[in-house]
Amino acid sequence: IQNQNNTDMKIEIVGDSAIRAYKQTKYWAFEQRLYMYARFSKPFVYTIVDDSITGRKGDTQRRLKALLKFPDTAEGEQIMVKVGTSAVDAEGAEKNLNAEIAAWDFDGVRNDARKAWNDYLSTIEVSSESIDDLRIFYTALYHTAISPNLFTDADGRYLGMDLEAHEGSVEKPIYTIFSLLDTYRALHPLYTIIDPKLNNDFIRSLLTKYQ
Repeated sequence: IQNQNNTDMKIEIVGDSAIRAYKQTKYWAFEQRLYMYARFSKPFVYTIVDDSITGRKGDTQRRLKALLKFPDTAEGEQIMVKVGTSAVDAEGAEKNLNAEIAAWDFDGVRNDARKAWNDYLSTIEVSSESIDDLRIFYTALYHTAISPNLFTDADGRYLGMDLEAHEGSVEKPIYTIFSLLDTYRALHPLYTIIDPKLNNDFIRSLLTKYQ
């Protein structure tokens, strides 16, 4: 999406219905690592494609992808997929998936997400006769919760600034993607009002990263 340099990529098929993948890229951050584990509700057959694409600037970038086919799929049949990610390792991605989406329950996951967002958005209640004004306000409040992002795995581990795995705590999580150049003016002062505990978690994260 951002014309990043793909420095390393791996795909591993697990059994007949799961995938492990790893990608390391270089762009505005000098080394970005992400592990992924995806489990499908139906077995598949696959083809791994390792080729290249031409970027926006005419440069050649390696591309690695898995093409999946699901035999004997009936018309209207739904195939579900659950995906977990981790910056620590592939095992962490699988553990996160199992901890956060244990069952094949699409409606349950959607309802949990809806409740989580409603709980956050209800921290500030406003009234207006203008639906447009309400939409603008709550869209802006939604934007305040996009990042920083949780960086601690379900087992408490996280990737440190030294690019090594560290044993942390889910009670004292680490966050990442701080855009402090833009957010120190209003976002973090807002958090001191609507969610001071989360703001303290952010501060502790930054101090831990420094250490």
